[in-house]
Amino acid sequence: MTATNALRVPVQSRSHKTRAALVTAAKREFSTRGYADTTAKSIAERAGVGTGTFYFYFPDKDAALGEICTQRVQALLDETAPLAAPAPENRNAAARISAARHRLERLVQLYLDYHRTDRGIHAVIAERRLCDPSIEAIMMKSEHEAVLRLSNAIGGWGSDGDREASAFMMFSLLEGAVHGHVFSAPVLSDERFAAALVEALLRIGLPISMLEIPGPAASV
Repeated sequence: MTATNALRVPVQSRSHKTRAALVTAAKREFSTRGYADTTAKSIAERAGVGTGTFYFYFPDKDAALGEICTQRVQALLDETAPLAAPAPENRNAAARISAARHRLERLVQLYLDYHRTDRGIHAVIAERRLCDPSIEAIMMKSEHEAVLRLSNAIGGWGSDGDREASAFMMFSLLEGAVHGHVFSAPVLSDERFAAALVEALLRIGLPISMLEIPGPAASV
């Protein structure tokens, strides 16, 4: 590899398949072994190729983890993109609240699924972002995009306050609450957790003038 540790971009179908197999193998290695015990050799062996082949595509295991992280956060951004689309104009406050609630219900479910999908790799990424600037940059970029999308969404709900601050608080609550629910001993059922989180997010994102409109009855 060059001094810049640039990743090789495959141009042939076979090369694409080999690289994809290495990424898949790296994901399973990190997930089952953790960061410290995963090596270029173990990744290559799981992929059924030689260690030299691994180094042909990646300078080290950190680069492979960066690829996994990028794919993972991009998949979440792609899934959540429709939820940030401008809401159809509707002067009826109750209809706007209902539409906002529906989008947030979907958003919460997507975040629950994301955190539960391959908890091992999620833990490795969370660990490495604390000491690997490249992983931190990938995560921060995706999180900034999520905040921007929430800001745009609540603008369509008629937010009359500091949209960026509200969006940041919504994202922080969403990420933190889901993380606590999934990775700790659950206090609530998924249904109660999701319902309570959606209502809390609505109270941050909706204009104060709309908050007095009653929502659905809480689940027991």
